[in-house]
Amino acid sequence: MSPLRRALELAAGTACLIVWMSGMASAVFIIGG
Repeated sequence: MSPLRRALELAAGTACLIVWMSGMASAVFIIGG
């Protein structure tokens, strides 16, 4: 696997995790608030 692809997958995974975390936080806020 090329380093460029590895970096791209890592960036995509990080972005996905951030989106998922913010989505969970907003869902908890909406349900709890």
